[in-house]
Amino acid sequence: MALAIQKLAQILRTREEILETFGIAMNKLVGIKNVFEEIAEENDSQVRRALGDLGFSKDSSAEDVYHALITKLRQTDEKISQFLNTPTCATPSGCKTVIDLAKTIKGTTTGYFLKKEIAETLLRKNPPQNLLKELGEKTIDELLQESSVSEIFPAIRFAEDPRWLNDVFFRPYAFLTPDDFEEREVSITILPERWRDIGKKFVGKKLHHISHLKELGIIFVLPISEENHGGTPAGTTLEILTLLLHYLNEVPFYSRIFKRFAKDPKHFASHLTSALRGDVRDHIPDGERAERRFLIVQRYLAKDDPSDPRLFIPHLNPEAVHWSYVMRSLTEFGKSHPELGFGFWDGLDHIGDFFPLSAAKEENMMRGVSEEILVPFNFIDTLISHNRYSSVFTKYLYHQQEALWNRLFSGWLGKARMEGMVEDNLEKGYIEI
Repeated sequence: MALAIQKLAQILRTREEILETFGIAMNKLVGIKNVFEEIAEENDSQVRRALGDLGFSKDSSAEDVYHALITKLRQTDEKISQFLNTPTCATPSGCKTVIDLAKTIKGTTTGYFLKKEIAETLLRKNPPQNLLKELGEKTIDELLQESSVSEIFPAIRFAEDPRWLNDVFFRPYAFLTPDDFEEREVSITILPERWRDIGKKFVGKKLHHISHLKELGIIFVLPISEENHGGTPAGTTLEILTLLLHYLNEVPFYSRIFKRFAKDPKHFASHLTSALRGDVRDHIPDGERAERRFLIVQRYLAKDDPSDPRLFIPHLNPEAVHWSYVMRSLTEFGKSHPELGFGFWDGLDHIGDFFPLSAAKEENMMRGVSEEILVPFNFIDTLISHNRYSSVFTKYLYHQQEALWNRLFSGWLGKARMEGMVEDNLEKGYIEI
């Protein structure tokens, strides 16, 4: 067990004693299981399988393995683009092609969302002045004649000052009640091209071209700009498809949480706004049962601070659960279309390993890295690294890290129980076994 703990601690960038204490607690609470050994062996097996498919071995350099994964990702993107007749994601019709595939893979999804008439009331209470000015409209009613709530709510995220949004626009959320919500289908909206121009004016070129509004059950796509690219950039089709599938899992998840909150009308609004903010506890509540409690981290803390101490203690992450369902859907879809290559990525969510660097030692020392470096085999990390032109030194790995923490918990609890406990306890911010 010591070697397995050593290996997993190294991959997770945590201390061995933290995993040892975690294992002792889980064995006491749930029953003795060889979880560390099983996952370490699973990691080695999956790494060998993937390396064999790529034509490499454990003796291969980190640079070679990383670039082989990037190449494999690009090939997968090229194949799915060809499958869709090379959609141009700068146009609504091109976006719709990818959206239709996401709907085919995921199927119809419904949820418990803010009524559109209530959303309109919120707009009238605090009209988004920047947006109105840019569009040459004087009132919200004039704007609503031209655009739907599903278009306006995403647009105010682009056009309005974040401080105004938090201090003014979102303040009435504190008075929402379960009666303000209803059951309806999750909608995917393609935003008008003028939204992109407005967004660039206020937040620059770094616009998220796909995102969501949990409380409204809206997933929105902003056609990308093809400026300076001469066409849709490589990786874009996969990025849009996987994000759509992710939100088609995440939005219904939060919908179920909202319905749970509705059973306690007195605290409904406070729980709702906390969930929308993605609040994460600073620490586990003290007390005699503290050893039974584990944090729920409902967002990727590493995006803001890769050294956040909460990343290195046992915790659960619902985001990683949503991504696991994305990969499950793609793998299942890929069984009918093996030429797309999704089968290669099956089971690699939490997989990663260390490989020797081939670069000169002097250069390594200047970069402040050791002679071996962690390479994640996670599909989403590889996709982001590809699309952000990241090197093996600047790669993304937080999806793999969080997936591995979840895998440790599911080793003791089982996947279904683990996911149920996260859903049941999100408002508390921790589970108790």
